[in-house]
Amino acid sequence: MGFRQRLAGGIVALLASCGGTNRTPAPPNASSLDGGSEEDVEAVQIQAIAAAINEFSPAVHTCWARGAADDYRLEGQVVVALEIGAAGTAKVALIEESVGDEVLTDCLLSLWESYRWPEVFAEGDRIQLPPFDFVAPTAQYSVALAHAQRHSLAAGKLDAQILINEANSGNVQAAMTVLSAREGVNVPLHTHSSAELLFVLRGHGQVLGVGGAQEVGPGSAVYIPAGVVHGFTQEGDETTELVQLYAPGGPEGRFKDSARAEGTTPFAGELPRRGSRPLVRTAASAQVLQIAGGKAQVRIIIDEAMSKDSSAYIGAITAEVGAEIPLHRHANSSEYLLVLEGGARMQVAGREIQVQAGDAIQLPKNVEHGARIVGTEQFKALQFYAPAGPEQRFKGAVSAATSGRR
Repeated sequence: MGFRQRLAGGIVALLASCGGTNRTPAPPNASSLDGGSEEDVEAVQIQAIAAAINEFSPAVHTCWARGAADDYRLEGQVVVALEIGAAGTAKVALIEESVGDEVLTDCLLSLWESYRWPEVFAEGDRIQLPPFDFVAPTAQYSVALAHAQRHSLAAGKLDAQILINEANSGNVQAAMTVLSAREGVNVPLHTHSSAELLFVLRGHGQVLGVGGAQEVGPGSAVYIPAGVVHGFTQEGDETTELVQLYAPGGPEGRFKDSARAEGTTPFAGELPRRGSRPLVRTAASAQVLQIAGGKAQVRIIIDEAMSKDSSAYIGAITAEVGAEIPLHRHANSSEYLLVLEGGARMQVAGREIQVQAGDAIQLPKNVEHGARIVGTEQFKALQFYAPAGPEQRFKGAVSAATSGRR
């Protein structure tokens, strides 16, 4: 993905020169323009516009990324006009757009409102920037937590940020969300048509289900197979932050629209005394295995052998700077990562992407991928497979073909 912007003298419209105010252009800073013609000043103005667009190019891409955090198929054109005010400020207006995304357009308008124009422009000058053309990628492999919209639930006591789902990745095998629970929020008993995994990043709570409540805190992982009754209660003064994965995705849709209840069913009545209950384990008690020639390690927190369910797996990866994960693919499973610390340079489907703390990554089945840990600090990430299976290669318990790696 990228945005294309055509910049030429015939496209940049200095509207004040077309029937605008009859004024003497403000002299530019360059002494070579002292006493220059209006054409000379306009040429410098066009250069100033080109410099501004070049400077803001990364920020414009970030505006697209914020919109694409909801839907990676975001594309179209946006045209913006400005009127120069005092001290280089500008009043910004949206002339036309075909992207149909307020997050993107509002971001662009805010961006250009923040820019301070040089003295080659005078108060009252009107500028129409060349069109911003946005092109959707064939797939989106990473989404930053900072770009994900925050959906408020439970009277403002629960926030949900959907990082990965079908709409922004095209992948149905799982959906990843970060939840922030405050002030003793209580999630009533319910069931899902998908398996659910939770990992507590900070704070405390209780997971409710058959057999009573189970305490969870930082480093706790919870596995809830499809159809198993469960609920959650936040505890303590500190906000409880959890990473949630549904496998397959679907139930996360209710976070964006409370009327969408697909995949979630409230539980009515008394809990039975016996039956399946949520499985709780801690990362600290997980089996630790060395990989990448001893430069990285994996903690197998919950796999199929523990959960008795093949829908998903959760583990944790720690790697030293310089560690390399060679190119490989998983025949049947998608891999999902949430980077907690450090950074990496990843190869995904022949493309290079940089990832850092706060980034969620989805690696679809049969897509070749690998990574090299870069930067100055240790790399840490949560790792999920949906369905479970490829993690077995870490134990050497099954062949690469059986684990889905080739």
